[in-house]
Parts: sequence; C-alpha cells; structure tokens
Amino acid sequence: MEYLCIIPARKGSKGVPGKNMVKVAGRPLISYSLEVAKEALGDLPNFTVFVSTDSEEIQQFAIAEGIEVPFLRPDEFAGDRSPSIEFVLHALKEFSKRGKEFDAVMILQPTSPMRTAKTVRDAISLLEKNPSADSLITAFEDPSINLDTYYQRTDEGFGLGVTENHNTGGRRQDLMPTYVRNGAVYIVKTDYLERTGKLIADRPLVLVMDEAVSINVDGPDDLAKLKEVLEK
Repeated sequence: MEYLCIIPARKGSKGVPGKNMVKVAGRPLISYSLEVAKEALGDLPNFTVFVSTDSEEIQQFAIAEGIEVPFLRPDEFAGDRSPSIEFVLHALKEFSKRGKEFDAVMILQPTSPMRTAKTVRDAISLLEKNPSADSLITAFEDPSINLDTYYQRTDEGFGLGVTENHNTGGRRQDLMPTYVRNGAVYIVKTDYLERTGKLIADRPLVLVMDEAVSINVDGPDDLAKLKEVLEK
C-alpha cells in the first residue's frame, strides 16, 4: 500500500499558544514527531511524510529537517473548530494534483511526542496483517475504569447506563480491559475516509501503548508534565 503520513501542525492553539513550536527539553515540540517519522519511515519507499501547516515558520522548519512541505494548509482548514478530516482531504487532493495517490493515511500528531519509531512500525504491521480493517488507533489500558458505573443523564434527571450491565452487580475484575485512545498514531484507509468522512472506523484496530508514554499535550498542565519527563 502507498501511505501518506501527515504531521498536522497549525500555528494557532488556544490551550498552549504556538504549541507546535514551543521548546521542550531544548527542542520544538514538533521536532520529536519529525524525528520519529524519519526514523520509522525514512527507508520505506511506499511512504510520503508531509507536514500539514498554515505556518510558513513551521513549513521552513520542517523543510530544514528534511520533510516534504510542498504546499500550505488554507486558513479555512486551520481554525480551532476545523475537523481533522478537512486537512486530510485537502492534503490528498493537493497530492492528487501532483500525480500522487495513496491507499492509506497515517497521522502523527506533534502533541504525542513520546511515541517511538517502533510504535509507528508496529502500527503499520498490525494494519497490514489485518487487511479487512479500515483503521487503526493507539490506546493505553486504564484498569481504573469500570464502564458499568458510567451514566449519561437525561433532561428529566434519569440516568442512562453506558452499558447494559450497569445494574447487574458485576465486578470490575471480571470485565474486559478498557482502553483509552491516546492520539499517538492514527491510520485510516483512503477509500474508507472518502466514503464515510470518518478517520476512525466503527471497529478500529487497537495498538496498545504504555500509559507512561501516552502524554498528549492539550493544555498547560500536559505541557508541564511532558517537560518534567523529558527534561529529566
């Protein structure tokens, strides 16, 4: 399969201004994902690594790091409320104009800098061993979660159990493990995302990562935690 690996890095961010270029352990945050992409995919001829950004600063930084950035992301696909599917479809369309078509898209968010090249390669391997799968996500196990104790609440004040077993008295120890999506790696087949407008299938493959390397920088607290870990 031909893959497009997208590292999405817009210049704006409400939680952490200029997040993708913020220095962490002496390096811009985005540099960790650029490095992993080059290490994991650099010798694979069926991968094109691309930074989707609306920032000329990020574009020039990525080019200096050896990453292809032949075009910028339009402002209409770079807002706080712009869904990810927009920058993915934009990238596929622009590469198609340049004669490049892809069977699948991988997304490596700069906000998950602790993933390794091995994790990226393991994700590719897992997907290719399961040809019927439409997408893959990474996640960590959270043994503290018991979905049988989770409820939604109606306007009238009634609780709706998230599972059918919420009132059966089951023990957490008897339940299947629960995994939390961590945003480190996404892969989706192009025909699926174009057909459905979704990046995650109803039954995605799940590659399990350790919670300790699942930091996802969304706000200042996450950034502080990441700095504490990496600067040690």
